[in-house]
Amino acid sequence: MNRQIILFLLTGLLWPGSAHAQRGWFWGAPIGRTEPSVDYEVSYSPGESVHGQDADLAQTDYAVNILIPVEQTELSDWHVWLGFRDTWYDTSARFPDQDIELPDHFYQPEIGGAWRRQLNNGWMSGILFSLGSPSDKPFDSFEEYSIGVTGLLKTPIDDQNAWLFFLNYASNREFLRHVPIPGVARLWQPRNELRALVGIPFAQIEWQPRDNWSLDFSYFVPRTIHAAISYHFLPEARFYTRFDWDNTRFFRSRRDNHDHRLFHYQKQVSAGLKYEFNKTCSVDGYAGFAFDRFMFEGEDYDDRGRDRIDIKDGFIFGLQGRLRF
Repeated sequence: MNRQIILFLLTGLLWPGSAHAQRGWFWGAPIGRTEPSVDYEVSYSPGESVHGQDADLAQTDYAVNILIPVEQTELSDWHVWLGFRDTWYDTSARFPDQDIELPDHFYQPEIGGAWRRQLNNGWMSGILFSLGSPSDKPFDSFEEYSIGVTGLLKTPIDDQNAWLFFLNYASNREFLRHVPIPGVARLWQPRNELRALVGIPFAQIEWQPRDNWSLDFSYFVPRTIHAAISYHFLPEARFYTRFDWDNTRFFRSRRDNHDHRLFHYQKQVSAGLKYEFNKTCSVDGYAGFAFDRFMFEGEDYDDRGRDRIDIKDGFIFGLQGRLRF
């Protein structure tokens, strides 16, 4: 099963935390053959003006994620991962309704684990859990904790097709936090160059119309979209252009209403180059333009009109790396 398909499903709903890049292995990698890996990412957006305030805002993100297989056999395995992200807002912007400054740093420490087992009838079951604290003061109180638990079941139809079922609880999901959500998806691969994962509440399609061209589209309700076109000009290198619409959520410490979170929404178009030096190392650099950027503090998206901070459109630059062992 293709890594990108699984990565979309799991990052959009099952793990609301930071260590997303490590988790495509869960359904994609054969049981007992997961490789340890380390992912690193840094991105930077130069300062742009904040609407209605005498302030600029620049953003820098640093992230590292580590996946460690603990025990692996032919029928079962279990793993742990560690993740950390530092989001630095270089600004004097303020929440307009509360008239308090936006904290300059938000951190996302996270630890998690996963267990998988191959059943006698060919099905595969698993459970995943994560504990984190996306906040300006992580673990300052229980109100800054983020907890996620997911049970999953894969039932193959044949070698290329399968059904996926899951039940997820997440305390920092974009919508319906604390509400367990069931889901189902059909993995469909009519031929090697076309793969699709279609279900509720998500969809993902990968298509390789020619040997050196590939297209990828994914959507997760209500406001997560990824679309990319890649040109593979060498076996180990490719150019790509992509569109992303995503968001992050933080628990600001000492907030008056513990049901409130800080939401940061952004759309982005970018182009980049990814190069794989060998099977153990890859580097990905990109540049792009971020737009429709805003933050607010509230219970959910319906509160986007209160305590809102709008940031002018601007450039973004990033570098990613991966090591496998």
